[in-house]
Amino acid sequence: MSDLSPKKCSPKDISLKAFFLGPQSENYDLLHAQILRVMGSWTAWRRAHHSSDGGGISEEDRNSACFGEAWARVESHLGSLLERYRAEVPMYSPRFVSHMVSETSIPSLLGHFMAMLHNPNNVTRDSSSVGLKVESESINLLARMLNFGEPARVSGHFTSGGTVANFEALSRALKRQCLWLLDAIRSGADISLQEAAHAGWAPDQSQDLLEMPSLMRLSSEIRLRWGVEWRPRVFVPISAHYSWAKAVSLFGLGEEALVYVPLDRTGRLDVEALRSRMNDELEKGASIVAVVSVAGSTEMGTIDPIERVQACLDAFLAEKGLSIWHHIDAAYGGFFACCPQAELTTPWYASLKEGFRGANSVTVDPHKLGYIPYAAGAVLVRDPRDYHLFNPGAPYLVADAEWPGAQTLEGSRAATGPTAFWLSAQSLGLDEDGYGRLLLRTLKQRQTFQDLVAKDRRFLVLPGCHSNLALVSLSPHVGRAMKLSDFEECVSDLMESSQQGVFGYHLSMTTFSLRDHEWLKSFLREKEIELDRGELKALRFVFMNPFLDTRESRVRHIEKLVLELGTALEAMLLPKG
Repeated sequence: MSDLSPKKCSPKDISLKAFFLGPQSENYDLLHAQILRVMGSWTAWRRAHHSSDGGGISEEDRNSACFGEAWARVESHLGSLLERYRAEVPMYSPRFVSHMVSETSIPSLLGHFMAMLHNPNNVTRDSSSVGLKVESESINLLARMLNFGEPARVSGHFTSGGTVANFEALSRALKRQCLWLLDAIRSGADISLQEAAHAGWAPDQSQDLLEMPSLMRLSSEIRLRWGVEWRPRVFVPISAHYSWAKAVSLFGLGEEALVYVPLDRTGRLDVEALRSRMNDELEKGASIVAVVSVAGSTEMGTIDPIERVQACLDAFLAEKGLSIWHHIDAAYGGFFACCPQAELTTPWYASLKEGFRGANSVTVDPHKLGYIPYAAGAVLVRDPRDYHLFNPGAPYLVADAEWPGAQTLEGSRAATGPTAFWLSAQSLGLDEDGYGRLLLRTLKQRQTFQDLVAKDRRFLVLPGCHSNLALVSLSPHVGRAMKLSDFEECVSDLMESSQQGVFGYHLSMTTFSLRDHEWLKSFLREKEIELDRGELKALRFVFMNPFLDTRESRVRHIEKLVLELGTALEAMLLPKG
């Protein structure tokens, strides 16, 4: 975790090494001792609970033949599973640079293990008296990290991942608009459909309107009231995660409700295009349910200009009286808010630090750059009125407004995610010396890789990667014709070589539609590449591993990765036969 240079590792870098097991399990003794500590505490807790009741397994039972045979089956099948999982993808390895997952921190493993043993269900305080409190504290920690509203007022909960967190946000944006429409219908207010759909909150309005009709019936009432169709729209950048297409279908809005916004020449959401398309849709009579900006796109790691998106929405409110929900999908990039500002002078960082302030909701995935085990996403909502919009209830659950309970789309929810995050966040620190220092290293790793691979004129480093992701395709200098179709086979073959372990690094590949990515089409034209295909294939590198550039390793991984890419490409370009 130190630079590959003669100088000694700094104390702050050394301290980060205490939080991870290490590529060769160097910190095994530390992890093992604490796992035994957790096990000891858990079993002692069980033994102390009404110990006078007596046990349920006698020594005679344990010594019986049938007991031994049953336990032997456990050991046998466990051995089989252990052997099978030795073939699992080694995502902890510095050689794994293909997806948004990496090593997990020791404190997160311990927190996950602890919560798993106690097995609380965060659906109600009846089944989770501690887990829910830890979750609430974790949501506050995330709110502070993101500079998102007032942490004491922010509501939210952990989910199974970013997809469900995005669903949670859209469900609330949609419900809020439906409540405003329903209120206008019932009150008979002399306002237009668009004014009603973007009305803003009235005092105590939400509690009177929790019970509402289906979308089909509401649409019918809208037609009767205003004589026009309700046309809800959700705006997302082309770089948005595929979960948004799922979401509009899941909530009955239909694919036509999703409006894709083009990207600018830096690969980020084009705010002027957003403003133009919002005005176009409004002129056609549409209602805007939500606008989504992305902080860490899945393909490129790009950070949209979220503070400018918020300013755009603020202008719609000030000039037209339209209140529009802004959701930031920071599933990947949210943790970059921990990075030291002095070290990051790029525009995307300023956007990230300032952009969360005015948003209505945020998605963030601790199981990505939080380095904690799957599955752990989270949704945060700034205004409690926008969060507490559901109340189905259940006679066997304790209703308590203080806890998420029935507000969550998922019913039963494990406490493993928030507990893992809590212990990791408290141990590493959500500040410049903790997660910030760790993630800054990954940004430098990506830059080192790009600088090295750019020296090989046969490779083409694509623009638009703002964080710790890099995209690489082939350039005309591979010695073939300058057409996209000439590069496609080589990129695919490099990817296949990676999957088969030919050169020992695990990569991923993505495909860009040039119709949807005008910025990329312009870039390729500047390189005088003939666009004989409508898409571009590129290798995708994700630099997350804490030990990718550690001095102690016998391998200089970044240099070796670039060298082996070139060697593999050279072998592919040799004449056949």
